[in-house]
Parts: sequence; structure tokens; C-alpha cells
Amino acid sequence: MPTINYLAVALATLANMMLGAVWYGVFGEAWLKGLHKRKEDLDPKDPTPYLVALGGSLLNALALAVLLQYVQVESLTHGLWVGAAAGTLLTAASMAKHYSFSRWPAQLFGIDAGVDIVGYIVMSAILTLLR
Repeated sequence: MPTINYLAVALATLANMMLGAVWYGVFGEAWLKGLHKRKEDLDPKDPTPYLVALGGSLLNALALAVLLQYVQVESLTHGLWVGAAAGTLLTAASMAKHYSFSRWPAQLFGIDAGVDIVGYIVMSAILTLLR
């Protein structure tokens, strides 16, 4: 049974949420365009998307903490590689299947997959440094 540093998991979750805020602050217009939506189409008073994102980020950080223990990460570099692999080979690869069938634009995939890949790398850094 792995020993989890729950403070590190909480910090990784928070960092991932902050990354998402910055990421979509930068790429938000292109993201909306890819969805064929306008900013006015979003309901800023609805907390549901933020709560789902928080729950997903928490589960991602927790799963990543377990994975980093099982692969016996020995250094920050090793942790970053594990995070990049998890973000790319697990998350982005799974997303690509859905994006392919939905025929959503490649730019939209790049925005959504990109934040997850970078998020996994950032979370891995935190979890590795605070293990």
C-alpha cells in the first residue's frame, strides 16, 4: 500500500487548477471558437464545471502520487518524465479518440490536451519534490 503525502496531493491539485485558469485565460478565445461558442454562452454563476474540474484534478493528483510511488521515482527529472508520459500516453491519447470521432478541431484538442500534459508535469514536480 503506498504512503500518500496528502498535503502534496492538495498542493498539486491547487497548482493544476491555477494552471487551468491561466491556460484558458490565454487560450480561452481560441477554445471558445473551437467549440463554436461565445463567452456569453457560458454561465459564470454555475459552479458545476469548476467543481468537476476540482474533483478531476484531485483524482489526477492522487492517481499520479500512487503511480510515482509504484515506479519508484528517484529524481525530479524522473518524476517529470513520468508526468509527461502520464499526460501524453494516458490522458491525451484517450482524448484523441474522442476528438477524432467528434470531429472537433485539432486546435481545440491541442488546447485541451496541452493543459493536461503540462498539468501532469507540474503535478509530478510537486509530488516528487514533496514525497
